[in-house]
Amino acid sequence: MTTDSPIAPPRTRYVKVAVNAGRTTYLTFSYAVPAGREVVAGEVVHVPWGRRTLQGVVVEGPFDTPGYDREAIRPLEPALEGAPRIGAERLALAAWMQDYYLAPPWEAYAVMLPPGAGERPRTEVARGSEALSGGQQLSDRQRELYEALDDQPRDVATLKKALGARGFDAALSALAKRGLAERHYRLERPAGRARVVEVVALAVTPERAIEYAGAIEGRRSSRRARALRALIAADGPLPFEAVAKQARGAPAVLTLIEAGALDRLSENGDEDLVRLAIEGEPLAQELRALSRGQREQAAVALLERLAEPERAGAITSLPLRGLSREVGPRAGDAVRLLQAAGIVRVEEQLDRRDPLRNLDIARREAPELLGEQRTASAAIRAAIDRRDGSRLLLHGVTGSGKTEVYLDALDHAVERGLRALVLVPEIALTPQTVRRFAERFP
Repeated sequence: MTTDSPIAPPRTRYVKVAVNAGRTTYLTFSYAVPAGREVVAGEVVHVPWGRRTLQGVVVEGPFDTPGYDREAIRPLEPALEGAPRIGAERLALAAWMQDYYLAPPWEAYAVMLPPGAGERPRTEVARGSEALSGGQQLSDRQRELYEALDDQPRDVATLKKALGARGFDAALSALAKRGLAERHYRLERPAGRARVVEVVALAVTPERAIEYAGAIEGRRSSRRARALRALIAADGPLPFEAVAKQARGAPAVLTLIEAGALDRLSENGDEDLVRLAIEGEPLAQELRALSRGQREQAAVALLERLAEPERAGAITSLPLRGLSREVGPRAGDAVRLLQAAGIVRVEEQLDRRDPLRNLDIARREAPELLGEQRTASAAIRAAIDRRDGSRLLLHGVTGSGKTEVYLDALDHAVERGLRALVLVPEIALTPQTVRRFAERFP
């Protein structure tokens, strides 16, 4: 005869949390993990803190070490939707920072969180998993709140404004404790974002862009265009005065003669005649160019600017901001015209700010190190090759050549495919230090 032994309930798991308490504390705090909740080290959680709910980072656990008072340890708040996590390497780095610099836990771990992760979450509430039975007594305020809830989470701030603030928090806490209401937390998208810049780029081949630019025609009726059209209609030479009359002034005709679009047959004879010096496609292009207003001129200039570097093998784009200085007035209208035609596209690019972009430097070769410089350099190079995290102190008075030793160490690291970080001891020294290092590593 056998008897089934009762199944022991799962042991409560616990985590240690670095809490953003709003004041300096060098402690972490223990919380119980609710049954069925999965949590890992590095996860951002929300925890009860007195009467408040605060943010924290799980720094240890979960573990089921005996000895905790299950009644005294408060549980984690419900999981935060979209909660960020600190990776294992950064978690280890934050732990080292806390230990080495004797930093408050939250301050050490918070620097590893992505932008916006420290913002207050949006709290929502919905009906809980427990059903309201006939024997349960609710206060008027609790019943009013319970009847306002359903399965869909609602924003607590909006609900509080609709029902009134008086007694709202106490009623919500009472319902949550009895399982009649459940809080949910959702992190809003960070207010900060990467800095981007709008740029315009070709959506077609450079050859097609140049072809399209040549065919752009406007509605402008210029004096020079009227002179050309008069000669086209005459299909032969015309007196200078007749052409000038059609152009509403002699200067337009003289400009065309100087540009090589017209020939003047006789200037001092009885007949002062002019005729077309170009025909066919060159003549058509000239008429199109003369018909273009500021918008069309900007469109042509933009396509030429974009197409020429691409022909040379460099894909290029131009920022929309300040484009008028590049291609002329009405640049925005020109972009919209070309975008509608499918010739260009407008897109966002990450604005990678380079403080050295306009720095004019010339490469400086490394000088030969002397005496004690060579001794120090050899020790540093050996430490770099060992890759054991050795700490070295370079001691020397001002002007003794320490910077050249630093540069030599960087050169050694770079030659081996490594990277290095240089800290400038005084902000006033930044310009000269940047120039000095840029001359060696342009």
